[in-house]
Amino acid sequence: MKGSLFGLTFILVGLLSTGCARTVTLCKVQPAPFDVSGYRLGVVNNRSLRAESQGAYDVMMTKLANSGVYLVDQQGLQRAVSSPLFFNNGKANGSVAVRAARQLELDRLLVTTIRFVELDGTVYGEKAWRFGDPKVTAAVQYELVDVRSGTVLNRNTVQAEYYTGEMEFGEEAKILLRLAREGGLKMANVLTPHETTIEVPLAQASFGFDSTEMRDGCEAAQDGDWVMARQHWNAVLRSDPQNVAALYNLGLAHEALGDLYRARQFIKSACAIDANDMHLQALQRLQQSETALRLARVQKFTEARASHPPRVPRNHNTALPTNRLLAPAINRITQ
Repeated sequence: MKGSLFGLTFILVGLLSTGCARTVTLCKVQPAPFDVSGYRLGVVNNRSLRAESQGAYDVMMTKLANSGVYLVDQQGLQRAVSSPLFFNNGKANGSVAVRAARQLELDRLLVTTIRFVELDGTVYGEKAWRFGDPKVTAAVQYELVDVRSGTVLNRNTVQAEYYTGEMEFGEEAKILLRLAREGGLKMANVLTPHETTIEVPLAQASFGFDSTEMRDGCEAAQDGDWVMARQHWNAVLRSDPQNVAALYNLGLAHEALGDLYRARQFIKSACAIDANDMHLQALQRLQQSETALRLARVQKFTEARASHPPRVPRNHNTALPTNRLLAPAINRITQ
């Protein structure tokens, strides 16, 4: 009986020692799925009946400008031509928009339509009645057009996460505005490098001499103090150079601090000792992150070159300076 209890205790302790109950958030740089690097971009947004849709346009323009894309907004496009840029119903006149973009020597034209839709595709607000609470999102339909040829290069829809819940009196506008801003950010992320977050597991030793240092390191990492977490896990390695949990966690620390090369070295060391799924997945993620970061840096460098304005007619103010004209949009986003 004593032998059985001892064996059971040993198994439980072994399981706890390799447990990964804690997770931590890491940031990843993603390249633009449809790159506009080096291009001068005109943007026109089909008018919506809902004022909240302006929030998507504001966020999208701010993100694009802050990413180094040279922008001309729809007011700038309109000043380049005498014909109205919009029909009476608020829809953009595509041929006029392309003609304006050519006049300004732009490379690409982005045409967007922002709508609030329910889960079944119905435009929000059109249903006379429904069962239960609405499930609504902000959908941004877009077309990216090559100005020189007039060819549609990419046509798609991005959308915010669905909101499910009561639309209480006085809260509807706030909820729709939040959805619109999220949709606008996702639209900008289609065209520019951006950051995303992921949840990854931490290795945690639950017993032994180094368990306190490991636990303190995990707590520091969860608080976002990766420098302190690295100090704790380095202390573990000084007493136990083969501690696989410390090696793995140090890989995460260097990944969080932006040193992907050293992160990969630590994760490789952990895999050499124990090639479990968690370690192998981390190694694969790091390899993908390095590839994505290289591409994003190329895109960012090319976009920086695009910040110089194109040749335009004299006294024709069409360019959209990043800081001055977008200041009102930035203020609305941060409120």
